[in-house]
Amino acid sequence: MKIIQNMFGSEAARFSLLLFTHGDKLKKQTIEQFISKSSALKEFVMAFSNRYHVFNNEVQNEEQIRQLLEKIDDLVQENQGRYYSKKMFRRAKQASKKRKRKALKALKKEEVQRRNTLKMEVDHQMKALGRTKKPNKCHVQ
Repeated sequence: MKIIQNMFGSEAARFSLLLFTHGDKLKKQTIEQFISKSSALKEFVMAFSNRYHVFNNEVQNEEQIRQLLEKIDDLVQENQGRYYSKKMFRRAKQASKKRKRKALKALKKEEVQRRNTLKMEVDHQMKALGRTKKPNKCHVQ
């Protein structure tokens, strides 16, 4: 879900519906029972406002297709006919780039602090041993 949100933005889930295939492998349990067994899957389904559909691959039944199309129609009505657009994708992409730049900047700052701390430790240990550091000879990398 995080990958989807990072790539398409958090708005994408409003325009999406999960499709589970191989519903036949559920055997006697329901999809709800299956979902409830995994907190990660529960969280994933919740991110899509509990919108999902299950296909049984062993059944050649047009009813499950009709039900899926009905759920898609409901989704379209819920979004008042609006759809996920290029503009939304561009905004999500820009936001993702901004988050990456911010994270990179924070990592660089951490690295500078780590280097300074190590340099101070080396200087402190050198003083404790009664040695002085020769200029431009000791570089912490």
